[in-house]
Amino acid sequence: MNISICDRNGLYEYLKEHGYYGLDVAFDSFSKRDFILSDEYSNYIMEKYKRISAAGLKVCQTHLSYDTGEDGTVKKFEENVLPALSKEIELTKALNCKVCVLHLSIRENKEVSQKYNIQRLSRLIPVAEKHGVILAIENTYNGESYGDSYISSYEDFMFYMDYFKTSSLGICLDTGHAVVRNQNPVELFKKLEKYIVALHLHTTTENYDLHAIPFTPPYGEKIDWFELYKVISNSSYS
Repeated sequence: MNISICDRNGLYEYLKEHGYYGLDVAFDSFSKRDFILSDEYSNYIMEKYKRISAAGLKVCQTHLSYDTGEDGTVKKFEENVLPALSKEIELTKALNCKVCVLHLSIRENKEVSQKYNIQRLSRLIPVAEKHGVILAIENTYNGESYGDSYISSYEDFMFYMDYFKTSSLGICLDTGHAVVRNQNPVELFKKLEKYIVALHLHTTTENYDLHAIPFTPPYGEKIDWFELYKVISNSSYS
């Protein structure tokens, strides 16, 4: 199984030497929208890619900027958010990467959340199709209270997969986020296997999203890592 790691410090040669296959590159926060849209940002990303490639690593997935969708209107999304996310999808293609991870918006209730996210995805999926990239929606939770995000369960995922029915939309399963929601990531993987195009493997507690390394005491026992490895190894994802 090829393992990638978050790009946090640029120590690419060190990571390659220690057995990593590639990197997960997160784009800047949406608060830097104007910078993201600039040629300067494109040059910055491509210079990073040159260093990653020179070290013998791949870009395995990117992570799109997080849009809270606070205004809740399609007009505002198209004016302010869509251009930046479209640029990031285009850059994902430029990085020779097939998958970009997307957090869906969490609104006041499930119905409103689904309606807004359908509007968002309806505009983003054609951009992904144009560049040959898969959007991977990630299971999440709702803030410090860890309430329902309306995109954490099997049924939540399948709502969007059944609605769009496109190979340009997939799933990113985050094991730590599953634990936060008191769910079993092994069982989630089994149910969603054919749609999963990205994995975030880490562990945590039900009280705080730690992003701890698997097997880290005392949090490692929250996930049966041996069972998860076996399931992944025997799946189409591997």
